[in-house]
Amino acid sequence: MKFIPLLSLLLVYPLIINAQQKPPVSTAGDQSPVIMAEQGDVNINYGVPQKVVDRLEELLELKDIKLDQREAELRSMTEKYKQLLKQLEEMAGNDEIQASVRSRLEAGELEEAEQLLEKELAKNVDKMNEFIRKAASSANQLGDIKEMQLEFEEAKKYYEQAVSLYPGDHQYHQDLAKLFAKLGKHDKAVRSYEKALEIVISSLGKDHMEAADCYNGIGKAWQDKGDFDRSLEYLQKSIDIQLGAEQPTSLLAAETYVLMGQTLFFKGKYDEALEQLEKSLVIRVMIHGNSHPLTAQVYDNMGICWLKKGTLNKALEYLEKSADIRYRSYGPTHPQLSFTYNNIAAVWYYRADMAKSLEYMDKVLEIQQTHLSENHPMLGSTHNNIGTLHNGLGNYEQAQRHLEKALHIRLASLGPDHPQTGAIYVNIGNNLALQGKYDPALEKMQKGLDIQLKALGEKHPSIGNTLRDMAAIKAKKGEHREALDLYQQSLDIRLKFVEPGHPELAENYLGMGLSHTALDQKTKAKELLEKALKIRKEHFEAGNPKILEVEAAIEDLE
Repeated sequence: MKFIPLLSLLLVYPLIINAQQKPPVSTAGDQSPVIMAEQGDVNINYGVPQKVVDRLEELLELKDIKLDQREAELRSMTEKYKQLLKQLEEMAGNDEIQASVRSRLEAGELEEAEQLLEKELAKNVDKMNEFIRKAASSANQLGDIKEMQLEFEEAKKYYEQAVSLYPGDHQYHQDLAKLFAKLGKHDKAVRSYEKALEIVISSLGKDHMEAADCYNGIGKAWQDKGDFDRSLEYLQKSIDIQLGAEQPTSLLAAETYVLMGQTLFFKGKYDEALEQLEKSLVIRVMIHGNSHPLTAQVYDNMGICWLKKGTLNKALEYLEKSADIRYRSYGPTHPQLSFTYNNIAAVWYYRADMAKSLEYMDKVLEIQQTHLSENHPMLGSTHNNIGTLHNGLGNYEQAQRHLEKALHIRLASLGPDHPQTGAIYVNIGNNLALQGKYDPALEKMQKGLDIQLKALGEKHPSIGNTLRDMAAIKAKKGEHREALDLYQQSLDIRLKFVEPGHPELAENYLGMGLSHTALDQKTKAKELLEKALKIRKEHFEAGNPKILEVEAAIEDLE
């Protein structure tokens, strides 16, 4: 059945009349003329071939479109047909497929035209996806180059472009996450790592080694955020995948064990940290041998653990092993060797031999200035350490110059909002405090604290350290009640991350004990000083200046 438009018609039945009769007159109330239809259907010209109209009407019937809607639908469909045909005519001269589609449409063969266009669409989408992949790859590679040139903000722009162009590649998200971590934007790093993990799990499965690698990245990001328990949770997921895949001796496993060791180190669990580092050492020696730079990396980490345990001879033994490997592998002026010299300098610092420590830090600076750009972040750390040593030697002006240089480098390389930039402001404050300039010192420290709070949140361990340093200055000003309040805030933060016997907590207990002494609260002072002494005796050898310092405070109290 063909569709006839619903017009205002009178149905007229034929009459048998002779030629002499007059035509009948309509009895319609409006006396409108009678419209007679030809035998069959009424045809309306829509400006398209009738065979196309026929096919469209057939489709309306098949789709069971209501009668009162069909006229409007048909007009809409025919207008769409004319518009499409015009487009095809414009393109058909240079495109064989478009010409074929046009021919099918003119014949009313909609399904055949559809099939041709579907094939063409699939082909073009494939081409487009290939172009997008190539563009995303180029953007990511540009990010790599910018990052290697220490142009981090430019690198971020390109990495983000790669993610935007082709969000289905987990590697792009991981590269962006690593850069966020380097910029101190740890929340963003976690989110990017989690997106990478989501892609890996959906495409490769939850037990794939790429998932283990993502868990490593997330664990490191939480470590940087100071949430060590959550860090260990993700690192354990990584190692569980590796154990399940029977790959507990891969390079990835060695890296995971190092990260677990570092996280336990930050928690003050040095023995447990050493256990994980030993596992990594076994793998590295098995794969690379005992004289490989990656083996030296583990020796470095183990040396620092022994340092924090207060076993300084053992610390020096491991660090000198690392220095020997790196010296033989790279030569006397390679940047990798500067890492180990920096850590050896730390041992002499803990031995209170500032001159010997400074000797090694000068070597570090000499190596780095040969190989690194003038604003490399590592140079910033070195100038910071040298400044700290000059403070210990009483060379406050020299210390100030190095700390200001460290600040300049960090502002140039990491920006004003990076937590490491904030840390330099805190150290400049300490330098001013040693010179008796307490109010300017607190002003610098507050600036550093504000940066750290913005970047890390109010519960990060670094916030606890800064509050402790500010408390010490308040105490030097004689504002002991304010000092006690800051010391307690610092202690509350630190206890969320480390064990009660962590060596850094002794600084809090000592400072609080001295302030209670100044306030003539001797019972409370003695309790806190004895806590500090107990911790330091557990971590340092007899006769260490840090032990003698607390013993002297207790003697003064008595």
